[in-house]
Amino acid sequence: MVYSAFYKNFCVAIKILRYHYDNNEDANNKIVHEIQLNQQMSLYHNNIARLYGITKEGARKTFSLVMEYANDGGNV
Repeated sequence: MVYSAFYKNFCVAIKILRYHYDNNEDANNKIVHEIQLNQQMSLYHNNIARLYGITKEGARKTFSLVMEYANDGGNV
């Protein structure tokens, strides 16, 4: 799921990642992998949305990635 929001007067995309792991280590490994892929790909391609930050909500078992908003209709 992806939402748009405003942070410090600019639009960002909030990408919600749900994890269904009993083991927090597995969930952490998955999210670290996603972050590493984003960082590697954004170095080589201008059309990859930048990652600004991340939050974790344990009760809902979600991570929220705060990313560059693609205002030209692109996908995150």
